[in-house]
Amino acid sequence: MLGLFCYQGLGTYKPTPDMPGWATGETEDTYNFSYLNENSTLVLHKITPKNIEPCDILKWDSENLYLCHVKAGFNNKMREVCSQIQISASIIKEAVSSKGEYLKEIYKLLKKKIDNDDVLINSQGNQTLKISENDFVKLFKSKNLIFVMAICDTNPKNRDLKNIKQFRSNIAKISLQRLNRDLMGLNVGFRVTQIQNKN
Repeated sequence: MLGLFCYQGLGTYKPTPDMPGWATGETEDTYNFSYLNENSTLVLHKITPKNIEPCDILKWDSENLYLCHVKAGFNNKMREVCSQIQISASIIKEAVSSKGEYLKEIYKLLKKKIDNDDVLINSQGNQTLKISENDFVKLFKSKNLIFVMAICDTNPKNRDLKNIKQFRSNIAKISLQRLNRDLMGLNVGFRVTQIQNKN
């Protein structure tokens, strides 16, 4: 298991779901779709009800629901990604405490991918054959919500997020701190994990 790195109040090691390595030259689309057909996993990449992507990869175990947001690069663009996660968390938290309309919309948009001419998109839609809409909504309402920032460092140097001093982007670091604070305010979990480069 990979875990949350320690940096100015972001906490100590906590387990997150395993994230396979990222091959050189692989796009975010290709990486995300590589999770199709994994157990206890749904690929929600580019599913955007209300123009908000809930996450790229949804994974779960007996207690936790991990909403993984996949990002290539640790740079100034992290601010935008952190903002997207904060908005997603707010909307999902609200949906969990209400009738879950946003969650149902995620499922419906996913189901619409069935019979698409693109094999990967069709496979994404076929994920709804493994789980009903009611069971999908129940995942969010019955488990601990944990938002995961899964980062693949694109720098040619072999850097480790646990040694945050190796990374120069103060905007990225501050953005993560603010996101951690905001998600704590929503009473949902937050983890940061590093996807290793697979050369």
